[in-house]
Amino acid sequence: EPVVLHDAAREGPFMEDPYVRAFGPKSVLCVPIRRDRFEGVLYMENNLSSGVFTQDRVEIIRLLAAQAAVAIENARLYEEVQEYSRTLEDKVAERTARLALLNEELQGLVERDGLTGVANRRRGDAYLEEVWVRLRREKKPLSLIMLDVDHFKAYNDNYGHQSGDDCLVAVAQAIREQLQRPADMVARYGGEEFMLILPDTDINGAVQVAEKVRGAVEACAILHEHSSAANVVTLSVGAATEVPGRDSSTSHLVRQADNALYRAKGEGRNRVQTS
Repeated sequence: EPVVLHDAAREGPFMEDPYVRAFGPKSVLCVPIRRDRFEGVLYMENNLSSGVFTQDRVEIIRLLAAQAAVAIENARLYEEVQEYSRTLEDKVAERTARLALLNEELQGLVERDGLTGVANRRRGDAYLEEVWVRLRREKKPLSLIMLDVDHFKAYNDNYGHQSGDDCLVAVAQAIREQLQRPADMVARYGGEEFMLILPDTDINGAVQVAEKVRGAVEACAILHEHSSAANVVTLSVGAATEVPGRDSSTSHLVRQADNALYRAKGEGRNRVQTS
């Protein structure tokens, strides 16, 4: 409540207050500044005259104090809103970064083979189309290698599906390690068949890569006693090359490489054939 003293040194409950005794103020007005909470006080004194703070003056000062309380509360609310906005912006930025990371991970799941970790067929086909369009514009060769694990059904039937999965993982790893350029891609085409996309590579380069891949898988020495090609896991490989043109397509290149693959199988497996 407001406190009004008309002659603080001579009357009222504060005559013995150390400040009043030391300075002898006459008229004193003390008004709380508050709305929903206590903010502070407005203190005024007059040391020359008593009875300065009349009722009318007190009412005016009380109104001013109420306005001051509103202004202080608004300032605090504005500060809280600003802080909340900063916090919200930080949270939005953090969640945006997390969503971007999750989207990247989801994209990886969509484009990656769940077992071997290499690109899946969907991503392989899409990448083949992308490279085809670019190399058609640049008039440069594109090589495609199709390869198949020899007698994989017999391997699965005799060693079990878990061993079959382990075999495919090892084969995919061996293939991936032979690709030196970032633009080269290996994709699991389906089952035990893989596809290698080699942009800006002629048929001689494709054969070199194919032989390296075939030799690397054979060097893994994964036991396969039920194969007619060797006593270890081997690959049959077909390679084809085209300079992309408007009269041809990726499906034609795939068919050529696939035909070469089946010729390699027909000639005894564990070998490379070209279209």
